[in-house]
Amino acid sequence: MWVDTATVVPNFNFDESTHSLKVDINPNASPQAVFELLFMENIMQYVVDCTNNYGAALTTTNRPKTKNSRDAYFPPVSLDEMKKFFALCLLQGQISTSNMRRFFSYADILYVHPLFSYVMSGRRFEQILRVLYCSTTLSKKKEKGQPFLDMLIDQFQSIYSPPKELSLDESLLHFRSRLGFRVYNKNKKSKYGIKFYELTTSEGYLLNTEMYTGAVENKEQDSTNNKLEPLVLRLMKPYLMKGHKLYMDNFYNSYRLFEKLLALRTHSCGTLRSNRIGNPCELVNKKVKKGDHIWARRNQVYVSKWRDKRDVLIITTRDHPRLEPTTNRYAKELIKPIEIVAYNRHMSGINRCDQMISTYSTPRKPTVV
Repeated sequence: MWVDTATVVPNFNFDESTHSLKVDINPNASPQAVFELLFMENIMQYVVDCTNNYGAALTTTNRPKTKNSRDAYFPPVSLDEMKKFFALCLLQGQISTSNMRRFFSYADILYVHPLFSYVMSGRRFEQILRVLYCSTTLSKKKEKGQPFLDMLIDQFQSIYSPPKELSLDESLLHFRSRLGFRVYNKNKKSKYGIKFYELTTSEGYLLNTEMYTGAVENKEQDSTNNKLEPLVLRLMKPYLMKGHKLYMDNFYNSYRLFEKLLALRTHSCGTLRSNRIGNPCELVNKKVKKGDHIWARRNQVYVSKWRDKRDVLIITTRDHPRLEPTTNRYAKELIKPIEIVAYNRHMSGINRCDQMISTYSTPRKPTVV
């Protein structure tokens, strides 16, 4: 039963002292030292072993090989050489070119960068790039990258304790090649790719992620809300019962999910689709004028409706819905619901994360003009 009376919002104490790095970093630490905090030696060695196994497997195929074919022999990659390869990949993100071979050539004065050819020959770089592998050759298609991804996530979580506010959304890794679970999103700039569900801080630090592998094979990741609840709880598992506040968009949110999160001492807030099961129908269908703000409560979950240029539905457990003064990016004073102000402030984590990795493009640059 939805009512229009307020109740006490539960106060879950969050230990602010836990929000910090869990490792000591020297202020004068080198970029390599910081990189190795995330990509530990065991992770890099795993990539080296998988790459060498795959490279050796390619040389034993029955494909005809010419005398100078790169498939005829693959010199094993060492750990030090793999670190150099990763360093050159990161450096490529700082230099814009449509042809990867320009990094290793002196023919075009605009792209001459002697560091590339000093560290590694262009031929060797292409050879490693071709056989770079992050799984065992016996893995099934959907499980090929999972062990590597799990090692990274465990390391990301082990060195940093997040603040109270977290955000959960989806991200698209640009990928145009053949793949059974490649998705298409017409609203994205890069329309084809691999979809990830990501849990981040509002500053963009990745805490947990899960790859979408298709609705048929993995029914728990289906687009229906009942199937998304286990996904949200899995991503939030390390951070439940700690007093966090989680922000999500309308793809995930429902009354039932918010009740479950509240029982796990986690506040949540986000936009809401008007056709979700359990919504207050009277509030959803009621017409409001611009600037009007109405709300309803069921147990300790609030649903509010506010109209600016269009109707906005918000579901929250973190605050009693009310209007408060705020300013926009142009310093203009506005009156907005407190739940929308909080959502706009803390829901940008995925966008920030995507912005930071956009420099390091995932599609391979062509090696020929």
